[in-house]
Amino acid sequence: MKQTIRTFALGLLTATTALGVTYYMEEPSSEPHQKQLTLEDMMTEVEKQGYAVLSNQELTALENDSSPREAPKNSEKEDEEIPETEKVYVYSLDIVQGTTSDDISRKLAQAGIIEKASELEQYMAVNDYSRFIQVGQATIDSDMTLNEIAKAITSK
Repeated sequence: MKQTIRTFALGLLTATTALGVTYYMEEPSSEPHQKQLTLEDMMTEVEKQGYAVLSNQELTALENDSSPREAPKNSEKEDEEIPETEKVYVYSLDIVQGTTSDDISRKLAQAGIIEKASELEQYMAVNDYSRFIQVGQATIDSDMTLNEIAKAITSK
């Protein structure tokens, strides 16, 4: 066993020496790894991709010149009322090692995703989700049911 370890160590030493000699003896290449673009070249490339390039002066002039524009009015649609939609809140929840269902419930209640933290805590305890909380990131929105939230943050 002792001889095997010594042979393995000698092999590692030889490989490291060979790589080190090659690395330090090799001449650096004269070509840069990336092509250096001029300002005009960069602007041309960006415009080819469909973006607009403005100077600071042009941007300031556009911001100062822009005034609220009225949309064309349609007389038929004026009489109709537009129903108000309920706001949907989206929260990105980071779950780290040791996070409990109580911690998660409090964070979601503070973010306005759920109304009461105790409801989610109780739901997770009764349905045995508390044991399966998955470390990582989960995106939760206020339209989700307690069951959907529990499935999003657990591996059950």
